[in-house]
Amino acid sequence: MADTTSVGPAQSGGNIVVRLLRGYHTLPTLWQDVATIIARVYLAMPFWNAGNVRLSSWDSQAFLFEWEHPLPLLSPSMAAWVTTGAELVLPVLLVLGLFGRLAALGLGIMAATIYFVIGGVYAIGAEQFPWMAAGLLLFLTGPGRISLDHLIARAVGAQR
Repeated sequence: MADTTSVGPAQSGGNIVVRLLRGYHTLPTLWQDVATIIARVYLAMPFWNAGNVRLSSWDSQAFLFEWEHPLPLLSPSMAAWVTTGAELVLPVLLVLGLFGRLAALGLGIMAATIYFVIGGVYAIGAEQFPWMAAGLLLFLTGPGRISLDHLIARAVGAQR
């Protein structure tokens, strides 16, 4: 007896409309991945640049944190070490997507500190608001699928 069941183009994926709809549903994921990478780099760059500037002018950092930008609860030399270290380590972690939520939270807190603690005296512009928003968004959503965090989570999940 001959097989009378046939698979039509719509069922086999041969129909152009079906293929377009499948592609349409994967498009948001692709754009989310791209947007997440852009947000990670956007947030990381100003802090990375600031950390490098601090390194190139290290002798003036204690003075800066003692007289120009005093931070509560930290001595000037400790503030220089902590902020420089954070400005150099957290952006790298964020761009790589390694401990991405923690790195985003740290940079978001630094942006808030710049604006609310230091900015109140020195009237720094509102460029910190997008940094705070990007930090919060990346903290809440994570670094995305194109990240070391995602690769590690997949590897650990595969071993279970």
